[in-house]
Amino acid sequence: MSSSPKIVWPYYIRLIHWIIALTVILNIFILEEGDPPHRNLGYLALGLVLIRFFLGFINKRKNLFPALPLKWSDIKTHVTSHFNGSPVDYEGHTPLASVVYVLIWICLIGLAISGWMLGLDAFWGDETLEEIHGAISTGLEVLVVIHFIGIALDSYFWKRKTWMAMIKGYK
Repeated sequence: MSSSPKIVWPYYIRLIHWIIALTVILNIFILEEGDPPHRNLGYLALGLVLIRFFLGFINKRKNLFPALPLKWSDIKTHVTSHFNGSPVDYEGHTPLASVVYVLIWICLIGLAISGWMLGLDAFWGDETLEEIHGAISTGLEVLVVIHFIGIALDSYFWKRKTWMAMIKGYK
């Protein structure tokens, strides 16, 4: 690993990340389900995810979607390299992190769609849809925990402050 830090997260990506994180924290732990602030933050999160998708496809830098290592061969190489004692360093997301982030974004989209549907007359009080919305929310919570575990493991294996990457932009 080189001694000079590499900028891997531009300010606008970090801003989107932290606003989405705040909407998730508020919606899961603080705001009342179904109330207007809960719904509006859900729509804000959806809008930011869509903007992030757009930004992720307009550039081919390592931290954007075309460069995400999502192939099975990437994941296998990443995992086996840790067991072989020579883990591969990635400038942007690792393959496992890429999978977790894509799943988080899918959960956020699913929550926004199911939450919107719950506000429609056709689905008002639909227990199945409420359970689906709740299950997606639980899945998101699990993925966030996995995200934090991944940050801790990456920091441990590479002896760097990985958690600072979304604050300062480099790792």
